[in-house]
Amino acid sequence: MATYDYVSTNKLGDMTRNIIYATGNAKMTQGNISNYVSFAENVYWGINAYRKDSNPYTADPQFIAPGTAGDGMLSLSGYALAETSPYLDWGIR
Repeated sequence: MATYDYVSTNKLGDMTRNIIYATGNAKMTQGNISNYVSFAENVYWGINAYRKDSNPYTADPQFIAPGTAGDGMLSLSGYALAETSPYLDWGIR
């Protein structure tokens, strides 16, 4: 879990159009991260949406086989989106 005690008085960036996928009893610690990062149009599945996300989405992203990854980037194919995913052509604008 990341902790942001003091980083800067300026925004560090944007967290936009990401899929935040959780299983079990995961929870997002919100603290004061919004002082440093802007949140917009992120997908939250299995976890409550960040309260300061300007336009959160909560529909199932429909990963092909989540939780099946091993070591290395080549093992991440289970996190590909199914052809029926509402976010398939969503991407970065």
